[in-house]
Amino acid sequence: MGWAMTWVALTAVGMCVVAFAGFRLFAAVRELAWAVERTRRRLDPKRSRLQRKLDRLRERLRDS
Repeated sequence: MGWAMTWVALTAVGMCVVAFAGFRLFAAVRELAWAVERTRRRLDPKRSRLQRKLDRLRERLRDS
């Protein structure tokens, strides 16, 4: 009976460790998603400007 209780206790401790690691992973993924969204918002205007410049350059090359 003592071994069964020990096994249950160790299993519970192991599950707590896994739950804690899962929570940390969830928090890190959420932070990464926030950073990617912030970067996308910052780069979007610059990407649009660059795309317009490339389009104008293609038109010039096509006209030449």
